[in-house]
Amino acid sequence: MHPSAVVVFNERTGEPEIDFDIPGSKLTDREKLVRRLAAYLKNGTLTLGGVKLSMKDADAIKELRGIINTANEQFNGWARGNVAIIDRLESRASDPDRLRFSQPEDESPLPIPGMNPELTLHGYQNAEVRKRSRDFSGINGFDVGLGKTFTALALVQYVQSIGVKKKTVFVVPNSVLSNWRKEAQRAYVSIDDCLFVGLREDDKGSTKVSSSNYDEDLNRVMENRHSKIYMTMEAFERIRLKDSSIADYEQFMRSADASFAESEDRKADERAKGKAKTILSILGEKAGAAPYLEDMGIDSLVIDEAHVFKNSASTVDFSGGKYLSLSPASKRGLDAQAKAWLIRGGSDRGDGVLLLTATPITNSPLEIYSMMSLAVGHGRVNDMFVGISGADGFMNAVCSIANEDDETMDGQVRAINVFQGLNNAEMLRGSLSQVATIKSAKDVGNQISVPDAPERATTINLPEATVRQLEEYKQAYRFAADAIAERGENRGDPEAFERVSERFGESLELIGHPFNLINKMTMLIADPDLDQRVSRFIIAEGQQDAAQKLVEAWNAKKFTEDRPRPGPNATEDEAVSRKALYDSDKELVGYLFKMPVKAWVAGATITIDSISADMQERFEEMAEKAGVALDVSVPPKLAALLENVQIEAATPRGVDENGDKIPYAKQIIFCDLLGMHNKIKRLLSKRAGIPASAIAIITGQRNNTPDEIMEVQNGFNAPGEANKYRLIIANEKA
Repeated sequence: MHPSAVVVFNERTGEPEIDFDIPGSKLTDREKLVRRLAAYLKNGTLTLGGVKLSMKDADAIKELRGIINTANEQFNGWARGNVAIIDRLESRASDPDRLRFSQPEDESPLPIPGMNPELTLHGYQNAEVRKRSRDFSGINGFDVGLGKTFTALALVQYVQSIGVKKKTVFVVPNSVLSNWRKEAQRAYVSIDDCLFVGLREDDKGSTKVSSSNYDEDLNRVMENRHSKIYMTMEAFERIRLKDSSIADYEQFMRSADASFAESEDRKADERAKGKAKTILSILGEKAGAAPYLEDMGIDSLVIDEAHVFKNSASTVDFSGGKYLSLSPASKRGLDAQAKAWLIRGGSDRGDGVLLLTATPITNSPLEIYSMMSLAVGHGRVNDMFVGISGADGFMNAVCSIANEDDETMDGQVRAINVFQGLNNAEMLRGSLSQVATIKSAKDVGNQISVPDAPERATTINLPEATVRQLEEYKQAYRFAADAIAERGENRGDPEAFERVSERFGESLELIGHPFNLINKMTMLIADPDLDQRVSRFIIAEGQQDAAQKLVEAWNAKKFTEDRPRPGPNATEDEAVSRKALYDSDKELVGYLFKMPVKAWVAGATITIDSISADMQERFEEMAEKAGVALDVSVPPKLAALLENVQIEAATPRGVDENGDKIPYAKQIIFCDLLGMHNKIKRLLSKRAGIPASAIAIITGQRNNTPDEIMEVQNGFNAPGEANKYRLIIANEKA
């Protein structure tokens, strides 16, 4: 690497480190940079560390990067040519105790006692049941519509009928527990051995999940009268673990994940203990009267929509890079990992956990690691990657990180680590194929019939006024960003900044934030009314008087809403109240204004000073009672949406359970701008021939309870006259 390289021992920790012994007070720039290589080897970051050099920082970073790249190439060549290292890796990779061989898919019919004889599995479902019955672990990654639910029900029935498993828990989202009950009733001859935790049926046959029944039903599991237990994720999280099991799990994680391991390095040890403490507090501090998992006799676990647990691992020393998502581990994910470990530990074959998800692969390698370790265990994932130790080892094995110059949003050029892609892609691909069965409609061929789903991109021509306003926002942002960065030459437009600042009442820091610019541009392109922060309604000719009375009635009710700034259509003087906001250091960071939501008539339109969906609904309800017919404007993006909806409505392609075409199209519209949902609904009910009662809106605030979501789902899926909804408008979170 370098003739001055030496191994030294840290006086504080006693740990070995690489340093560069270059004595003298008149070192050259290159010698100083070589000494910075020691900091890179220790921390994984490329910095100058305040070293005084004769060259510019940018040139120094470039030269240091070259030194590091050369050192890495030399080390890689040495490692690949080291017979002892290569032999050790090959020996571990070919260890018979760690090898698993793929089985040919057998799609022939599989008789399963207790299954409804009128229902039959497709060939690919038979193959999946056979595969998982030999090793009840992994991920069922069938695409949407290929029958993950029915396959899981058949698999559990089969493994229990042959005595491989005896008591299985299905963990499902809260909103679909009753749907799993319906599927079980359809799949099995009898559901007498099924327990649905927290689910109750009323006199009318409707079902409802109540968390107050969770602990009672969880304790019923110990009666051993049920071999299939279905519960929500919330109920599963309530189940406790004994202190001895928690202690054993901590010791296991310390051996399976290097970030848990004890270290003489005090700093590293404190960080590792901090991670362990998080695990221990999550597992050991549970309220309620739920039973201990160890006493429930559970030997197998099926998790539906398992991507909910994708954040169940975290790194400690892996530094990451730009474009690489490293989300923190969630409490729910960590809880599930511990319980999955305990269930696998009770099996002679080390299996017992099956995940169901249509999205087993995400853009984050860490999430892939989380999913695989939850499905088959940390130890098996470590073996598949030839002896890594935990999340840090996995990320180092599969992530290609390079140090590059990058220009930030404030115009500064900095040396940062950048995620460039995947290393060891073949190893990752092979591991995924071992763990997950991923199939699409194309993969299963003619076994199922799926309607065509052509993708059609629509070009939107924006009005000149919108294009000019977009440029205004860009110029204002550039001026603010350059001012914050204290650039010598500001590339923005100061007049544009002043106009935007005055209009929205925003500070330099806020206008110069990239997300603020993105938000402004998104709303302007979607609908100029959103850009004005108003909801505008068109009134019919001859209804001006009624409209004026409606507005007066609205204003008399004195509706208010909280805002961080008064808004473009109001001033601070109009605020009903103002509340000061402070940070954790008790520093004033802003105000919260309680502003009146005004309405006014201008020509043939009524405008309300709000884009809140709740305020829109209230106004529309008052308008309906007052007999004022409301219409909406159609900006270019909504015009394109309307055209697409009309095309689909004119050519329905859906079929019912008998294979007959249904007379209308069913559509789902995703829109994250909640202030547009009511407008879209009104537009489609007036111009696309879809009754307003046949359009449902689902967001985090509307139709958001499990019962409401289930009602919409059932109403949308129901055939014939039982169908209630033809179109659903939802945001991404829904």
